[in-house]
Amino acid sequence: MNHIGTVEITTDRLKLRRFTVDDVDSFYECYVSDPKVHTYVNYVQGKTREAAEEFIRGIVAQYDKDPAFYAWALTQDGNVFGYVGLCNIDEKSDSAELRFTFGSKWWWHGFSTESTGAVRDLAFKRIGFHRLYSDLHIDNVSSGSVLLKLGMEPEGVLRGAYKNEDGTYSDMKQFGMVAEDLDL
Repeated sequence: MNHIGTVEITTDRLKLRRFTVDDVDSFYECYVSDPKVHTYVNYVQGKTREAAEEFIRGIVAQYDKDPAFYAWALTQDGNVFGYVGLCNIDEKSDSAELRFTFGSKWWWHGFSTESTGAVRDLAFKRIGFHRLYSDLHIDNVSSGSVLLKLGMEPEGVLRGAYKNEDGTYSDMKQFGMVAEDLDL
């Protein structure tokens, strides 16, 4: 694989770029403080400005240390309203987990498909991944639809793999695809 780090990606309506520490307030207001986003996603631990700052500082610290680190701030009109990342990279199998989430104000406008499609293309065409997968809360039907639009297929259920805010556990559904699925 040819790791290039978190490079800027521009789509028709969005800019995907590196987070900066100056993004904390916008990310908190547009994403972290939005109670709807925490129903099926627990990437940011806590719903405070401090949690947003800790999340962003952790990401920023990795950018220059690791060329195989991929975490994009989703931006539109100066707002940082979400995150797309390639995580759990496995060099032996050339695979990674695709993660995405953003504030509910931006739901239902095609931004999920637009941003994750751009990251998918970069992952397969420029970096050279062989496989991408995503794990979703079993009840997150909307994100499952996005993954199907990207060309991913349901691969199975991970029993009890998601810990809900109330301490209970839910199943997760895994979707995946390989480079050959895109005829690259």
